[in-house]
Amino acid sequence: MQNILKYTVMKYLLSLLFVFMWITSAAQETCSRIIDRATPVDTARYKVTYSLKYKFHPDQKDIFNDTRIVQIGKRNVKDYSDIINHFDSLATEQIRRGADSYSNVSGNPWPLEIIRPIRGTTADLKYRLSISTFLDYSDSVPVIKWEFLPDEIESILDYECSKASCEFAGRKYTAWFTSDIPLPFGPYKFGGLPGLILKIEDSEHQYVWEAIGFENTNVPIRSG
Repeated sequence: MQNILKYTVMKYLLSLLFVFMWITSAAQETCSRIIDRATPVDTARYKVTYSLKYKFHPDQKDIFNDTRIVQIGKRNVKDYSDIINHFDSLATEQIRRGADSYSNVSGNPWPLEIIRPIRGTTADLKYRLSISTFLDYSDSVPVIKWEFLPDEIESILDYECSKASCEFAGRKYTAWFTSDIPLPFGPYKFGGLPGLILKIEDSEHQYVWEAIGFENTNVPIRSG
């Protein structure tokens, strides 16, 4: 009974959060911030670039676009907006040069950053509300139960991808993963497949991620 009550309360709170996020996104721009003080927490061995098309609500007509970066290290996986990071870098350089003001982020990128441990159960999420205001919270790393659909194959980035489906956070998702890249990760909180997820979408097309690049790297994964 307690578990059911806890789940119901959490689901209600998350619903309120996403409604607030939707209203906030429609009401104001995402602000740039200074990134000098970000702390290195790992070194990224791989970088996956995803195109993200999303809506905060299935009935919303406007579709937002973002470019997401997933960094994969030895201890952590980080997912963040490349668009926001670009404007943060510009703002940091402008302030270094003595500028009194700088441009905010243009467009409607998803202002969410997530760092999840490779061997751990809790992810750290950061939703940006303004230049200096963030909604920081922790959430469990899900253990997703996948159903494999072996007869369906798709080519993404010239990799042969197999298909799998799951239910996560009240939505049905379809994913395409490649065993040619044996990394059990993907965007957001997705993972647990025998290969890198190159595309994943929910049944209502509210969230659609598709990989547009993959490369080896040796750069810091930063937090903060």
